[in-house]
Amino acid sequence: METPSSNSLSDNLMDAMMIPDDLGSAELRYRVCRDAYVSGSKEKDVLVLYISLMAKLRYNHELFFLSHKLTNAAQNDPYSWYCVGAYYWSCGKLELAHKYLKKSLKMHKDFSCGWILLGHVLSSVEESEQALAAYRTAVRLTPNNYIPLLCIGKEFIRTNNLWLAAHTLQAARALKPDNLNILNELGVAFVKLNKLNDAALYFQSAIDNIKKQTTSSNTPSINMSNSIVCEVSIPFFLFIFS
Repeated sequence: METPSSNSLSDNLMDAMMIPDDLGSAELRYRVCRDAYVSGSKEKDVLVLYISLMAKLRYNHELFFLSHKLTNAAQNDPYSWYCVGAYYWSCGKLELAHKYLKKSLKMHKDFSCGWILLGHVLSSVEESEQALAAYRTAVRLTPNNYIPLLCIGKEFIRTNNLWLAAHTLQAARALKPDNLNILNELGVAFVKLNKLNDAALYFQSAIDNIKKQTTSSNTPSINMSNSIVCEVSIPFFLFIFS
């Protein structure tokens, strides 16, 4: 069995998990990943993004069959059980999603995307402290990636810890200054803090970046080489699995 290293899921893969509300863009990336996987790609990055996009698009029938295929072929592969966990997450069966994601992470403790999805599951069942612990593990594993910090900020907003949310989101913004999701969540946090002028600045910055990005490109560009690289224009504010 190929055991993925702690860095095998690149920042580009995690960045591609920030997908637009326009499901046509997600569908495009899904087709590219599906074709690569069906063609025999052994890249774990491709497999994880393929699984994640199926869950986002609620392609539960296909995800169900892939889960069975992977677990029958490789019972000791953490990505097999990640697929099962993603399937149950997509179906809304959170207890089972939690069970199989924990099984995946027991096999591969450095699987940052697995920790992020586990955090989403725990957040959904109001286990905020455990969710934050899962997200913080992802921060430790990928310290230069903004996405785990964004997840922590969103969780702080959900639980009304607004100054902590703003502080964490600012840390995420230091890593990705023009990211629309971060700017949007900062706007939300400052609205809730009744800092409306600050909120307006963040929302305006997000709008300006939408205009800039949609002018330059409306289509995701996916380059398959040694690993999957996704350069994605993101015009809306939706985190995968949210």
